[in-house]
Amino acid sequence: TVRSWQRRLGIRWRTALRAVPGHVVDLGFRRAQRLVCRYSDGHAVMSSENRDWLVEKHQVPRERVAVIAQAVPEDYLLTPQRSFDDQRLRHILTVGQVTFYKGIHALTSAVNRLLVEDHGARFSWVCPTGQHEEALALLDPAVHPRCHLLSGLSNRDMIRIADGCGIFLFPSITEE
Repeated sequence: TVRSWQRRLGIRWRTALRAVPGHVVDLGFRRAQRLVCRYSDGHAVMSSENRDWLVEKHQVPRERVAVIAQAVPEDYLLTPQRSFDDQRLRHILTVGQVTFYKGIHALTSAVNRLLVEDHGARFSWVCPTGQHEEALALLDPAVHPRCHLLSGLSNRDMIRIADGCGIFLFPSITEE
């Protein structure tokens, strides 16, 4: 559960006096969310599930929510696919910022275990440059030489990196 991972990672839950201002901040966020939903001219989301959530939870008129599926870049369609070999199957990739709600606790736990057990495995993490130090701190120092932190990649570079990996990890507690 979220609470158990917060305890494992030392993330303190609001208690006593911290709960009061936190509750006020939460109310402010919820109010802002309601106002954005109510007064926006329209919303663009990537899936019908996101649309249904806006319609059901916030009573946004269905006609004000456009579902626009993400598409792969043209470079991806034009790039020949590499074959899977042992080296590719031992290269792990994740793309995402270093934040609790992206499931980094599960991600780093799995990566640490995989890289400690398989000395030939490698890991690439595409995240903002300003988060590289924090990302590295979550990884076992023994595996640091086989961890590559990347950011600011072009579509072509991202395709090259992804095509060299056989495992894509995408843990996430929530996606909205």
